[in-house]
Amino acid sequence: MIGPYDEIVRLNSLTGGALIETAILDFKLLAEGLINASLGGSPEDVAAARHALTGICRIMGANRLEAAAHRALQSEADQAAFRACLAATLAQMAQLSAHIERSVPHACDG
Repeated sequence: MIGPYDEIVRLNSLTGGALIETAILDFKLLAEGLINASLGGSPEDVAAARHALTGICRIMGANRLEAAAHRALQSEADQAAFRACLAATLAQMAQLSAHIERSVPHACDG
């Protein structure tokens, strides 16, 4: 039976860990872009920022962050809840990256 992260583990091992590290950077950058657009951008800016973030969320299976990105982010409370969801997603991605690092043999391991 294939586990829920087996495909990501396989892909990440092929890319030398770059897949998850890139996703972590994208989550941070695109989440801040969505918050900034929500605070002072046009509706088109918000839609574009939301689309970019939810796209990487779908690719990486970050369903809760994707759902959070669809909520309004104008108030400080909304932003705090969104940032908490982002932090939880980043922590899970870091745990997955550490699991892969421990589990997947590397060419230099001999």
